[in-house]
Amino acid sequence: IYFAPCGKKLRQYPEVMKYLSRNGITDITRDNFSFSAKIRVGDFYEARDGPQGTQWCLLKEEEVAHRIRSMEGRRGRPPNPDKQHIREESRIRRRKGRPPNVGTPEFSENNVKLLRRLHAQEVARQAAQIKLLRKLQKQEQARAAKEARKQQAIMAAEEKRKQKEHLKMMKQQEKIKRIQQMRIEKELRAQQILEEKEMRRQQAVLLKHQERERRRQHMMLMKAMEARKKAEEKERLKQEKRDEKRMNKERKLEQRRLEIQIARELKKPNEDMCLADQKPLPEFSRIPGLILTGSTFADILMVMQFLCNFGKVLDFDINVDIPSFTILQEGLLNLGDSMGEVQDLLVRLLSLTVCDPGLPAGCKAKTALGEHLTNVCVNRENVSEVLQIYMEAHCGQTDLTE
Repeated sequence: IYFAPCGKKLRQYPEVMKYLSRNGITDITRDNFSFSAKIRVGDFYEARDGPQGTQWCLLKEEEVAHRIRSMEGRRGRPPNPDKQHIREESRIRRRKGRPPNVGTPEFSENNVKLLRRLHAQEVARQAAQIKLLRKLQKQEQARAAKEARKQQAIMAAEEKRKQKEHLKMMKQQEKIKRIQQMRIEKELRAQQILEEKEMRRQQAVLLKHQERERRRQHMMLMKAMEARKKAEEKERLKQEKRDEKRMNKERKLEQRRLEIQIARELKKPNEDMCLADQKPLPEFSRIPGLILTGSTFADILMVMQFLCNFGKVLDFDINVDIPSFTILQEGLLNLGDSMGEVQDLLVRLLSLTVCDPGLPAGCKAKTALGEHLTNVCVNRENVSEVLQIYMEAHCGQTDLTE
């Protein structure tokens, strides 16, 4: 049986080869192993008694071969001493009586073989007894050595335990001393820290008091300077208001005088022929497709100019939300589907107008249902009512409102 380093038992060649291939071992092969008991592997030692006790001596090759041959000769069943004793008595008895047939060569050879066999058995028995005695001596010596080692181990363990206890006690004493010293140092450090904290606190209180006094004086100075500045600013504003009033009064008087003078000049009749910058009026051709009157066309132009100038401010898309002149004309004449676009433009402009500038104070600002105009959602159905309320609030009883 071979034992692997991991403790596994290898009993056959396949197990050996499997273990070598699994662990990647290439230094040794199958030729380095053998399960035959006839091969002598290793060195052989024998226990011998010497002056210093039992000693193990290395055997030579001749001694090993002799020992193996003697062991092979003792193989088989051990001899029975009772039967051997009976054979000895019968041989002695034959010697005393008639001698056996000496003349026959067969009987003499048998006796020689028997004697040799008996001699070999006797030698084997003695060797077995010697081996048994040696084995018992070895066991006794091993037991004594084991007991001695056990006693030595017990004594060493006891000594080690005492040393450990002593070291532990010394460490505990050192630890206690260290703890006491650390506690004393900690108390001293804590006392120093408390003193430093108290000193810093007193310094902080003093600095805080000084800072508070400095701030109070600074605040008093700032308040005095601020009061002085306020008084100077107030006096300056009063003087500026007086100067502004005087200048406004003079400006108004001058403007009034100029207006009166312009009105006088305007009231003077002038003939057209007396004008110095006379120019012939250009001849304008009528716009193709125009059906509206001149005043209505002028109003449409004014609306389109307003939308083109202020459309971006009112969140209008100039290319999409502003209708063309043709659509406005068709919407006012109620031709085709352009009336809806004109109404949508009117609703959007009226919604913006109601929000800004709104209605003046003290005017009617509620619909027939009692809702305020700012809370009404203007649409095509109520645009006429909202527009009438707005016009009445801004234009009063005029022809435009009617």
